Amino acid sequence: MLNAVLHKLGIPEPITTKQNYLKFLELTGKIAFELSKRKNPPLQLLENLKDVVDDLPLQNRNTVLEAFNTFLDHEETVLWLNSFTGDGARDIDTILT
Repeated sequence: MLNAVLHKLGIPEPITTKQNYLKFLELTGKIAFELSKRKNPPLQLLENLKDVVDDLPLQNRNTVLEAFNTFLDHEETVLWLNSFTGDGARDIDTILT
């Protein structure tokens, strides 16, 4: 099974060389980091923020909602958020590229 993992990661055998082991650590660390980031994707974080805004006193809520909606409607924000809606959320090949 280790051979299959090394092959998938593009690491030559054996794992016991310093260079190959460090490459293995680098790639598996990158995979773990990306997967942990995706645990709370930006869309979920924005939804959490919206829940907090909804609980604000009415006098503050409208001002904050206006700013929040302006941010969400901005062209660059839309493009950025659309990048998180792909199907490759747990695809290792997507993470490694």
